[in-house]
Amino acid sequence: MRRYNEVENPAKEWMSDKSWGEILRMSELPGIKKAGNLPKDMILDPERWKVLYDAMEPQSERLPDPWHDKVGRCRLTLSNTS
Repeated sequence: MRRYNEVENPAKEWMSDKSWGEILRMSELPGIKKAGNLPKDMILDPERWKVLYDAMEPQSERLPDPWHDKVGRCRLTLSNTS
């Protein structure tokens, strides 16, 4: 089991630690975990994900590759609200 407080938030300027913790927990869900390493992807290039954060209608934005094709917006959104 991952210790969530040991993985530092890569985007403190725009993402709260609480949101980062939720992303870390969501990344452990089987469908997300099978698709890849979401936290690693966000750590490597958090600005790709900031587009969703800044969007007026984030549900209309395409997820950064390869996540759009791997899990789709619906699955990632549902996973994030679980």
